[in-house]
Amino acid sequence: MALGVKALNISFVAHFLGIVGAVLVLIWCISFRGGLAWEATNKALIFNLHPVLMLIGFIIIGGQAIMSYKSLPLKKPEKKLVHLVLHAIALILGIIGIYTAFKFHNESNIANLYSLHSWLGIGVIVLYGIQNTGLEKYGPEAFLVNFTAIVTILYGTFVILTTFSQAHQEDEYSYSAI
Repeated sequence: MALGVKALNISFVAHFLGIVGAVLVLIWCISFRGGLAWEATNKALIFNLHPVLMLIGFIIIGGQAIMSYKSLPLKKPEKKLVHLVLHAIALILGIIGIYTAFKFHNESNIANLYSLHSWLGIGVIVLYGIQNTGLEKYGPEAFLVNFTAIVTILYGTFVILTTFSQAHQEDEYSYSAI
């Protein structure tokens, strides 16, 4: 389903938004949360790597991989190579991003995998990693894998939309359950 607009033109907006997102998460982690560090006595600096790696490494570079196939003015073999390399980089940085959360938790004596966020994050990384399994181009398994990728992207979109929406307000005059 084509929109009638060249992918290259739309990708400029996506690139701009990716750059803005990267700059904002870096400003947040460096200016408001004290910086980034692989090793530190202040363990929060270790954790600060997690949002940076997940946004820039996994989300933005993964998005670049997806867009590269449609927007780069290259021949198909070169597009496929760029697409593959960017996906590999995104997956590696996503795994390192998850590792930084585990590292922070372990060094701070905090339990791992206690939140829905952590389980869903690992699930997304696993689904992302198993997408390229050498399946037939139009086989039923390929359809399932591609559908899973779309569901994962939609899920992430709705998680983000949920975080920006208003929380449920309880009626201050309502009675509590007995």
